[in-house]
Amino acid sequence: MSQPYNMPISDLLYKYYNQLKRNKDGTIVYDKQFKEVTENLLNLECLDSSLYSTYDAFFHAVTKGLINTPKIVNASNSTTYRIPEGSKSKYKYVNDVLTDEIWKYWRPGEQIFISAGTGRGKNTFIKKELLKSCGSQKVVIFENRQSLMQQQIIDVISEIDPEILKYQDLSEENMVIFGSYRNIMMISYQCAALKCLYPDTNFLDFFSHARYLIFDEAHYILDDAPYNKGISFFVQTFLENQFPAATKIFMSGTMEEVYEYVQLLNAFPEEPIDIIEEKKLLDEKGSNNNPHKLIRDLQHCQSPNSILSLPTDYSYIEPYQYKKTEDICTEISKSPSYEKWLIFVKSIEDGAKLKGKLDVVCNGSVCFLSSENKKKDENAEIYNRLIRECKFDCRVLIATTVIYNGINIKDDAVKHIVLPFTSMSVTKQLLGRKRMTENETVKVYFPDITYDDAKRRYRDCIRDCMDLISLNQNLQYCALCQLNGLVNTAPSKYYYLVPQQVAFSTMMMAILNSPAIYKLYYDTCFYIFVLQRLKTEQSDFVKILLTHLDIAEKYDDVTDITLEISDEKVQEDQAAFAAYLESLLGNDIISPDENGSFDKFLELKQKINEIYKIFHNGKALDTQWKNKERFFSGEKIQMFFSELDLPYEIESTSSKGSRITKVTRKQLQ
Repeated sequence: MSQPYNMPISDLLYKYYNQLKRNKDGTIVYDKQFKEVTENLLNLECLDSSLYSTYDAFFHAVTKGLINTPKIVNASNSTTYRIPEGSKSKYKYVNDVLTDEIWKYWRPGEQIFISAGTGRGKNTFIKKELLKSCGSQKVVIFENRQSLMQQQIIDVISEIDPEILKYQDLSEENMVIFGSYRNIMMISYQCAALKCLYPDTNFLDFFSHARYLIFDEAHYILDDAPYNKGISFFVQTFLENQFPAATKIFMSGTMEEVYEYVQLLNAFPEEPIDIIEEKKLLDEKGSNNNPHKLIRDLQHCQSPNSILSLPTDYSYIEPYQYKKTEDICTEISKSPSYEKWLIFVKSIEDGAKLKGKLDVVCNGSVCFLSSENKKKDENAEIYNRLIRECKFDCRVLIATTVIYNGINIKDDAVKHIVLPFTSMSVTKQLLGRKRMTENETVKVYFPDITYDDAKRRYRDCIRDCMDLISLNQNLQYCALCQLNGLVNTAPSKYYYLVPQQVAFSTMMMAILNSPAIYKLYYDTCFYIFVLQRLKTEQSDFVKILLTHLDIAEKYDDVTDITLEISDEKVQEDQAAFAAYLESLLGNDIISPDENGSFDKFLELKQKINEIYKIFHNGKALDTQWKNKERFFSGEKIQMFFSELDLPYEIESTSSKGSRITKVTRKQLQ
């Protein structure tokens, strides 16, 4: 198998590749064999996360390929270098560490990683220190928030040269060049990617003379890659050993994944320098004419990488946990009307459904923003105010995780944040959307995820990984088949097409989407860690999250808001379900019906699924109940009906594109 890079755990996955059955369209069959393969991976000795005290250490070991050894390096003997966690120190803000004595001695070709949460002064350092001192040297700032470009430009100009505002034409374009020497470029990642795809000579010439390349919110490079293939062009141009005359500065509140990715791209073997240690060394030794040389001489280190890590303090969190959205709705109804809620959801479907429920609870004071609707109708005004003023007027704001990078909240009235089930890096980013003031606290609602919930996400990742292996074996052929609808199109997000001149013609060549691939492998690593913790340590998901946020001591204070369903309510729901089944006796459900509709068929499946969740702690009988092509397992249905003592049977058969589903009363023995 050819690979663009040494992808984490790919060798292990390849060993199981030929064991899996596939459908005619190339999709993996979710059968007993597939479940065994995924279970075997979890139980491999070389993927034993219990040897590591934290997810960071396990993630680093997997990423660095230590899994190829018979056993992961024992934690007590390992010297794995992560973004320095550090203890809470006197260095609260970036400017406390990055003094002139340090940053002015950064050399061309160095890579600087600034890991600090919101409100720690990352952009303040850029505006007040670096840009003010760069003179005529060219600087490029990459931004991920297109909607904030204009305000960001004004903020920068106001700081470094207010006079420019009098004559500078500030448009809403995604690329602007300004400054006394027209030496500062601010450009969105998306726009830069397009200019790489269609090479702009003037654009690339500016970069070739740049002294600093600043990657703001650098986690965006990986997080957006599955949704924006253009990021691959950006990576190829700016991250893969390009522009040696520039110092590259990466800034993020969740640097772990992008740090590992950049190192993999550039294959730097040296351990990076901890900038906080540099600062402490200068404080102890005093400076001379070349303090940076003093530091490097004393450390005997010539690393091209330096890291500043200011650990985020999450002590402001009051932890809660919930199982279902109904729990959140009830909690909102009980909270004071002047307290605002910020709720993140994984999908547009989840957001729309939740808004429908909350409209009644909040008298319509609910807004739902997604990447698709944020600029439409009444949402446009809400979104624009959110961008300009970092506030919203409604009682509840629901937003998809896809647009979290475009949202910052500076509002003391926001007292509640609801998080979905997502990876650790995204969880941290979502928490960072709310800018906290001193001594402020906020109630954070974490999902109470079961082992089965996590396993479903894990299996989805493994399925994509296996599809990727298939894709990588014959990329051009697979891409052609997918484009023509001949096979499974799911892996299409992992490659892109570019025109390539061959002889006297132009052909479209398929190239792997590297950042999206790595994001997939990193997510897989996270779910492996979570599953092993849930299974072996009698832990739960909330405890895992709090431990990673360095507030494990708050676990005993977690408030469970899960609704307790009364026996009367259970009996009432069971009786209503029995009455519904009774109404279907003698009325066969044909799907599709004469109007081509599957509504009655899906209604039956939904009601079965909902009543099952009531009796099984929120667990669904089938998470894919909306599939029109199949019904539930007959064996599972009968076991469940026997459990509820319901005297009914359901038979569902399919023939020639039509399905007949019958409800009958069970014959008495």
